[in-house]
Amino acid sequence: MNENMDKNMNENNEEKPTFKAMTISQVKKENKRNKMMKEISGKKTLTGFIIFVCAIALVFLGLKLNKKMLVLSIGDTNIGIVENRKVLNEYEAKLRKEISEEENVLDVEFKEEIRVDKIKFDKTKLSSSEKVLEGLRNNLTYRIKAYVLVVNSNEVAMFKNKDQFNAVLNRVRNNVYNDNQTFDFANEQSKIKEYFYGSIHIDYKFVDLNELTQNDKLVKRLEEKQESKTYKVKTNDSLIVIANKYDMTVEELLLANRGFTENQVLRTGQEINLVLPMAKLPVIKYTDEEYEAVVEPNVEKIINNDQYEDYQSVIEAGSEGKKRVNVRIKMVDDTEIAKEIVKEVVLEEAQTRVIEVGAKKLPNKPEKGLFQLPVRNYRLITEYFGGNRGSYNHKGVDFADNGYSEIYAAYPGKVTFAGYGTHDNGNTGYGYLVIVTHSNGWQTYYAHLKEDSICVEVGDKVDSNTMLALMGSTGDSTGQHLHFELRKNGEHVNPADYIFGIED
Repeated sequence: MNENMDKNMNENNEEKPTFKAMTISQVKKENKRNKMMKEISGKKTLTGFIIFVCAIALVFLGLKLNKKMLVLSIGDTNIGIVENRKVLNEYEAKLRKEISEEENVLDVEFKEEIRVDKIKFDKTKLSSSEKVLEGLRNNLTYRIKAYVLVVNSNEVAMFKNKDQFNAVLNRVRNNVYNDNQTFDFANEQSKIKEYFYGSIHIDYKFVDLNELTQNDKLVKRLEEKQESKTYKVKTNDSLIVIANKYDMTVEELLLANRGFTENQVLRTGQEINLVLPMAKLPVIKYTDEEYEAVVEPNVEKIINNDQYEDYQSVIEAGSEGKKRVNVRIKMVDDTEIAKEIVKEVVLEEAQTRVIEVGAKKLPNKPEKGLFQLPVRNYRLITEYFGGNRGSYNHKGVDFADNGYSEIYAAYPGKVTFAGYGTHDNGNTGYGYLVIVTHSNGWQTYYAHLKEDSICVEVGDKVDSNTMLALMGSTGDSTGQHLHFELRKNGEHVNPADYIFGIED
């Protein structure tokens, strides 16, 4: 107990903090001192910042004063110092423009390479523009941008400028026309197409001046004939295949090969021309021509729904008219290339032709009675289809009569033979014969006709009311009769199957 009491007494006797009271004047002094310390601290921070900014500025100034400039040289020759690539490009462009104007050309390109080295210099070392331009001019050589005349994919001539281009082309044209007209061919490409033949256009190329030639030589070169070029025909070749292969038209191939037609059959190994026999720059010459031409009549069709679609009958024949035609002919080296109608004046009006046509669809196989009896008055049938003739069977039907009965077409069609006929084996057994070709592979034969009685011609259109001739006894005949045949796709068929009035 005594120990605890001693402990408590010791704890109570420990020294407690004491606070010393300050006077008002002391407080004011303390505040003034603190304020001064803050001001000093702020000034130190500002000074440090200023020093930092100045250091950065000095660094940039140093870089500025020692920036990498471009040292220019051509070969071993120093040209000068420029600030950057942009400045060099401006000098080059300026020099190209000056030379182009001096040479009167579209543009130039420099042959030599300008070497560029980056080295640190200050701006005081930069070369003047006059020095750099003079150095470039004295040490650079150049090519000019020339006009190139391309004819049918071939470069035929080069020209320094548009003045030379126009002068040469005008001379080539005027040597054909014998006049003094001039055209700006360089800027009016439509005029090139009007006066020169072929696929022609202007291209451009940078060339040395010594590659160009004078006007006289250029004119002579363009008036020279093209070198011949041939092609040996291969299997399955045609004009259109060859034309496509050589970037030509079929019309150009036909012009290069006189006597050829559009459907010309070519033989393997045959040589044909690929080049027209013309100048390298062919001049088109125009001539005018006037002539009278036929005006075909308009055709008015009257539909007859009761007749088959191959039926046709003329109601009004109509008549042809006349017109005066003015044409402009395009010639190249005395070869006619094209003809253009400039003007037409009608001198006499054509009269409309009126025809009646059938609209009824044709059957695939003729029905019984579709064909008519070819002879309307006959005494008897002397022989039917298939009759025994010894070595062969009779191929038609024979109608006999005492007089010269009229023979008519058995069905509408077109006359494809009219004259003295032959058997299929070449013997002149049919005598005078008419053959009419119908639709769908049908044909009718009318044989042994009376001499000089045929009243139709090849190409005539006929129907069942059209008389063909008179019955006769020409050819292999023992009496006056009509030998009538009906064929389908060249094969004989029995007329009795398709004509009323014929019995087997």
